[in-house]
Amino acid sequence: YGIVPREAKGARGTVLNLADIFRYFLDTRKTMVPLSEELHIVRAYLEVEHLRLGEKLRTEFDIAPDALDVPIPVLSLEPIVENAIKHGIAPLASGGTVTVTAHIDNGELCLAVRDTGKGFERTNRNGIGLENVERRLTLSYGDAARLDITSNAEGSTVTLKLPAHQTVEAR
Repeated sequence: YGIVPREAKGARGTVLNLADIFRYFLDTRKTMVPLSEELHIVRAYLEVEHLRLGEKLRTEFDIAPDALDVPIPVLSLEPIVENAIKHGIAPLASGGTVTVTAHIDNGELCLAVRDTGKGFERTNRNGIGLENVERRLTLSYGDAARLDITSNAEGSTVTLKLPAHQTVEAR
């Protein structure tokens, strides 16, 4: 950060975003974080991707305020957003939109990541990102959490539903 000229505000911001992302990925002390903390990393990641993809990448957020303090397993949302960009938006010449939503419904935190990409066919081997998220959900919640994927020619939606009543352990 110190060697990037002050006039290069975009480069300086990118270095700070990457530092936040790396610290978050490497912090092994936490297994659960408030949704707000994961969203901070998602936004930092999206700023980096905006530099790479420019106007091809459009983003929208619809986050209910009461969802922000709900704990989720670390790296539950970011890999899904990353997949939406890598597989849904980046391959399209015209780009597209990634939408992140979160709300509480009947004691469940409902998270969804939608992209307007070309869709994909769900197989047993959909990549390490989704597999890791599914594993984190199972370890944290057992059968009380679900990961659902819908995909067609207009895009894909990955939905997470997990208990909203747990608290993050103080560390």
